[in-house]
Amino acid sequence: MPATLAGRLSRAGTMLLLALLIASAWVIAFAVSEQARKAALGAGFERAGADALATEQFAQKTVVMTAMLRSLAQRWQALARPEDEGRRRDVETTIRAILANPQAGVGQFGIADAIGTVQWHSQAGHDRFSVADRDHFQQHRDGQPGPIFGRPSLVGEPLLPVSWRLVDAQGDFAGAAIALLRPADIAPLLANIVERDGSLTALVRLEGELLAGSQRAASRIGDTVLGAPMRQVLLRDGIFRLAQPLVPGGPERLIVGRLVPGTNLVAIGAAGAAESLQTALLLQRTAHLAALGFTGLILLCAALVLVAERARRAQTEAAVLVAGQQELQRLHGKLPAVIFLREVAADGSSRLTYRAGDVRAVTGWPGGELDAVEDWSPLYDEEAPPREVMVREVLRTGSAEHKWRIRQPDGGWRHLVMRMERLSLRPDGGGEIVGYLRDATTEQAALDRAAATRAELDDILTLAPVIVFRARAWTGGGCQAEAGQGCFQEEFVSRSVEQVAGWTPDALAAAGGLPGVLTPAETLAEGMQAMARDDAWSADLSLRRPDGGAIVLRMTTRVVARPGDSAIDFVGYLADVTAERDAKARAITSARLASLGEVSAGLAHELKQPLLAIGLAIGNTEQAADRGDLAAVRSRLGRISGYVARAASVVDHLRRYARGADEGAAPGPVPVDQALDGALAVLGGTLRDAGVELRVALGQPVPVVLGHLVPLEQVLVNLIGNARDALQEQARDVLQQNEGTGPRCITVAAAREGDSVLLTIADNGGGIPDTVMARLFQPFVTTKTADHGTGLGLSLCQGLVQHMGGSIAAANEGDGAVFRIRLPAYTPADAG
Repeated sequence: MPATLAGRLSRAGTMLLLALLIASAWVIAFAVSEQARKAALGAGFERAGADALATEQFAQKTVVMTAMLRSLAQRWQALARPEDEGRRRDVETTIRAILANPQAGVGQFGIADAIGTVQWHSQAGHDRFSVADRDHFQQHRDGQPGPIFGRPSLVGEPLLPVSWRLVDAQGDFAGAAIALLRPADIAPLLANIVERDGSLTALVRLEGELLAGSQRAASRIGDTVLGAPMRQVLLRDGIFRLAQPLVPGGPERLIVGRLVPGTNLVAIGAAGAAESLQTALLLQRTAHLAALGFTGLILLCAALVLVAERARRAQTEAAVLVAGQQELQRLHGKLPAVIFLREVAADGSSRLTYRAGDVRAVTGWPGGELDAVEDWSPLYDEEAPPREVMVREVLRTGSAEHKWRIRQPDGGWRHLVMRMERLSLRPDGGGEIVGYLRDATTEQAALDRAAATRAELDDILTLAPVIVFRARAWTGGGCQAEAGQGCFQEEFVSRSVEQVAGWTPDALAAAGGLPGVLTPAETLAEGMQAMARDDAWSADLSLRRPDGGAIVLRMTTRVVARPGDSAIDFVGYLADVTAERDAKARAITSARLASLGEVSAGLAHELKQPLLAIGLAIGNTEQAADRGDLAAVRSRLGRISGYVARAASVVDHLRRYARGADEGAAPGPVPVDQALDGALAVLGGTLRDAGVELRVALGQPVPVVLGHLVPLEQVLVNLIGNARDALQEQARDVLQQNEGTGPRCITVAAAREGDSVLLTIADNGGGIPDTVMARLFQPFVTTKTADHGTGLGLSLCQGLVQHMGGSIAAANEGDGAVFRIRLPAYTPADAG
């Protein structure tokens, strides 16, 4: 153990030492890089400072030249007597000679008097105008001697005013001497100062405007390039250094500015930052590579140490390593792709720096014929874009994929796919690109087979009695933002649309597609929202035929993809259910007539009693008339009138029940006891005949629902009648088994629960079979024999309840079945 522990400590110490060596190498590399960067910046600022100093000297020469002109102007003003006219012309000739010298850089010269009127100008026709409103003239009038470099004139040829204060013999203000410099003449003189790429020189007013510069700055004359912070530094120190673009949007520069003594002129020298740091970047890369190489050397040493420590296993590990390298080479050579790396220059040209993979398997060219060929584009078909276009696209967008074919040795073609990704992007626009080229022949063949299969499927679907389609829909805000064709756009419609709906594909497209012929549009829009929520939807819609007719289609859809936040892709089919709807309507009518027959039988039972009473009352009335008992006659006639009113009420209820409710009528208040009384007017006699006890618990006050009276009566008649039939059937079964029967009862209860009213109809008739319960409210589902039921009663009940905004549910509880109906409660606010 001590030896093992010592060995571990020795290894740990060795690793720590190696780690320290690596860290030291990188620290030195970063320090060297930073020092080189600082030195390069210093050298760049030094070059810019030298350019600024040379520019300042040039500016001082200009100041001296304009000062000479100012002296001549002072002399010209002093020669104001008529006898001095000849000497004044000599002065003018001297001034024009100076202006004619291109090295002077002065384009025009003028002399203004104390009120700002130009008394003399070097160019004829330019005198007698006023400069009194110019800033530099006003400064001279206030005592500023000059020179003052004014704002450049940008109308026509740019001109730069330089003015001096003129005084008379007594030293009072006598006007101004104004020299107009041409920036176009100054630019080449400033350009001679700069001999390096990326550098420029310029003259800038202390107030900020660019006055003149070498060729790179000449196009920005008049732009503000000097900010307030730099002006403060210049006024304090006379010089500034700054690394930033000289003009907005320009390249990064190392700028040195010097305030020309006694003037408001700043001499600028600027060196290109990228050019100045180029050597530093090269040194930085060299230092990093050296550190990387040192790191590799240290790691190699560490590996050698580990190998030395594991000498006993070296032979086995070496054998495994060799086998692994051989396997890697074998697998690398059999890759089903050609991997490559390209170095891209700023102009879009590129060179291949790495390529590996199974060239023969990918390209189809055997014998290594393409291994030594860098450019394979002569073998590509016309679908392949030029290489420069592809690499520029990758550098711009980050990735690209293209497909084309490569010619085979036998003259055939093979499909290829090239995928490229951007690895790096340099400031000059170049970079590195990695990519792969793979054989897509099998894939293309599969796509061709899929296209043929789709065509065959379309042919098959043409004969199908349904319309199959694929579409995309947009929901929410995407409805207006996408496609420009509404919220629903089909991508495929089977040709069976002509067989089912009478529309040819072209005619359907001209009509606006499926959304243009399906109604109501509101249902279709609700369906799109339902699919976005539930992934599936089905509903019956009306389709307009080309001949003006209409058929009913059932649309069934399912979402297959969600390509965006608001878009859904779905497939579906449209089946003609016109015949089914007609059959269902006839069945509903039949069920309604059957229900009306039962109602009529119940009402006939209710009419029997008043008619018998009327018959007896008539006989008694005749006897009383024979006796001459008028009081008895009047009494019996009043009783007969009451019986007639009762019979009329029963007949009126039958008429109202047969007519049904107006589907377009607005819902109103319906007291539950009133609907129950109407139902009992129909069923009361049959319940008594069947020996069924009706228990009612409506509470106080009696709940009032928001709905329609007759539909609620129909629902109660159907449910109470079904409970009565179940109790009768149960009684027959018990009698057949010679067993005693208990009390048979139906309970009707109602209670308000918040914003709704809950109606409960319960019986003790044994309940509903589980096999029927799951589909109880579906049409044609019944537990009765064919001559006692149509199976549509509960389906009608569900439709009536849902039409009133409610719900109905059934369950087996205790000794029988319980139906629960929940309807909206009526409140006084509903009446408004």
